[in-house]
Amino acid sequence: MDKFGYIIICLLLYMGCTNQQTIDLPSHISELENLTAYSIDTKPVYQIQFEKQQTFGDTDEVLFQRMGDIAIDDDGRVLISESTIGYRNIYVFNPNGSYIGRIGSEGNGPGEYRTPTNLQIKSNQLYVYDNLLKRVSKFSMNTFSHVSSFLLESDVDGIEFTNGMTVHNILVRNDGQLLIGVNDPPIPNNHRFIHYFLFDQQGSITSEELLRQRDETIFGDRFTAIMPDFNSHPLLSITSEDQIIIADSGEFLIQILDQAGQYIRAFYYPFNNLPLEKERYLDEKSTADFERATVERIYNNVEFPETWPALESMLVDEEDRIWVSTIVEREDIYHWWILENTGELVAKFDWPRDKPIKAVKNGFLYTLETNEETSLQQIIRYRIDMSRL
Repeated sequence: MDKFGYIIICLLLYMGCTNQQTIDLPSHISELENLTAYSIDTKPVYQIQFEKQQTFGDTDEVLFQRMGDIAIDDDGRVLISESTIGYRNIYVFNPNGSYIGRIGSEGNGPGEYRTPTNLQIKSNQLYVYDNLLKRVSKFSMNTFSHVSSFLLESDVDGIEFTNGMTVHNILVRNDGQLLIGVNDPPIPNNHRFIHYFLFDQQGSITSEELLRQRDETIFGDRFTAIMPDFNSHPLLSITSEDQIIIADSGEFLIQILDQAGQYIRAFYYPFNNLPLEKERYLDEKSTADFERATVERIYNNVEFPETWPALESMLVDEEDRIWVSTIVEREDIYHWWILENTGELVAKFDWPRDKPIKAVKNGFLYTLETNEETSLQQIIRYRIDMSRL
């Protein structure tokens, strides 16, 4: 290598180190190994646009009361659960919006459910968790028929799920095992956690606790219990290779864990959290139904943080890109970041809060929206277009 080339390399290394040093890292973050810290002023590589393509909802055969979870299969079929008691079903739609049929029905027997949640499709099978029956059911996506059901083992390391604990979420891995998070009992004013274990297809626990995340605190007294919307909350998803992506919404720190829950690396953006003004917040909660004195009593035991959380939600798409929504000054939108799983910024966009993004799949974005004319809920599919800046 000639002298000129050597000098250029040294300058580039110096500039990289200098840029890294300009980022002021909190002590608990700077201690992390394999950490990449990015400037908050990092520019995206792509601009992104969305084209509305298809609506999924009421047809001559289906009338939704209140939509619940959704799932999208590899062929673009859309599954939507109905969450209203007495009408609970899982409906299947073609990519063109036409109705195909339903999967299962409300009830207690095989192939039935009381509270269908956590809809997921893996290896052409639909997994449905029933929080009331504490049961996982599998259905064929070829025939829509019931394949099997299993109850979850209720005793883990001396912790009984039935003792006020509930399943927070279920993620199906490539090996067929289920990564399941279980909440601590909802006792007001106590620190609570979500405990993650692996379960097999018979509902038996196959691992020690893989990880735990700090759950939202419930505040209350003998009259009222609340979970304020300014609480920091845990975020978790998995990649196509079953790596685990975790975050706490309080800060823009994303951690990557292996299949066993062991830390691999992390990336961080020094996001400026919005200040939380207590008096303004209490004023906004005061309505005709809740006078200021009542609101102050309800929030009497609540610990008000200085800021709102940085993040609201997190998704991982089929290319293992991480989509996170951030809380910004405008109260009608979230500002979304699309990131490579190494942290590089792909794109940014604003999206209305009242049109929550439910899924990103096959190059499409799916949202839950309410028709302004009919007040009926719909799932809307948008085509994602990215162009290099």
